Amino acid sequence: MAASDASDTYMSNRDILAPTHHNAFYYLWQRELGDLLSHYIPEPGQNSSIADVGTATGVWILEYAMTHPDVQCVGLDKNIVSLPPKAWLPSNVSVGTWNPLEEPPASLCAKFDIVRIHALSNFVMNDPAQGIRNIAMLLKPGGYLQWEELDHSRAHPVAVHHTLMADAVVRMDWMMKRTGACAWLGRVSEWLMENGFRDLRQSVIQPEKAFWKFHTDLYLLSWVGFVTHLPEGSEQKRVQLQLLAQVKEEIKQGVGYVCPMVVFVAQRVDNTSLPQVSNLAIS
Repeated sequence: MAASDASDTYMSNRDILAPTHHNAFYYLWQRELGDLLSHYIPEPGQNSSIADVGTATGVWILEYAMTHPDVQCVGLDKNIVSLPPKAWLPSNVSVGTWNPLEEPPASLCAKFDIVRIHALSNFVMNDPAQGIRNIAMLLKPGGYLQWEELDHSRAHPVAVHHTLMADAVVRMDWMMKRTGACAWLGRVSEWLMENGFRDLRQSVIQPEKAFWKFHTDLYLLSWVGFVTHLPEGSEQKRVQLQLLAQVKEEIKQGVGYVCPMVVFVAQRVDNTSLPQVSNLAIS
């Protein structure tokens, strides 16, 4: 695992608000998800190891490590400058750089009892099959994968009353869906089966109504970050700023935007042990 490069331009290329946004997103969604790991995953024993792929700020792996001091916890991302300094990490936490679109080094292969990944879509827009193959290589035989992904295809505007105008939010929703983000979610079970997984389980988590406003604010913050980095003086930026102002006004009137999360859990087995048909359980 490579060490962090102090000359990295990550923070100048992504806004300084990005780590704060990630942490707020984590805590909001963790309230919806409940446990850090699905109850379908057995509690890891002493000296077990767990990897958090796409760890970003490391908030998830730190939370897990502090409640499981006997588990070796590793945070992996293609860039780790948003993590705390090494001197501040618990003794059972280590971090390293790895892009899941690349094959893992031998030091990471078949090393982990559990791998958790959040938002593989951050690494790939259209076809995550290669990423799934690479992530599978991290797991020991019998190890478990937990994969969390926002399902943008099911995102939708909400309002306190059906008479409220939500034209701008509807247009924002249309623009997000037009990108095709996570359109491949329907094939995840197929790809997991092809890469040595069984006992697939899928849960769809809907945000609670009391927290719709908070979810809306986080989506709006993401969009603000996108618009901020558009070329100054461009027609695209002018149009987006105008739409953004309209969305903000609608939100003040009681319009929102929510998106469910899909959580996949599966166990890694030998390819020769794969069942011939999918046994995906949906809850």
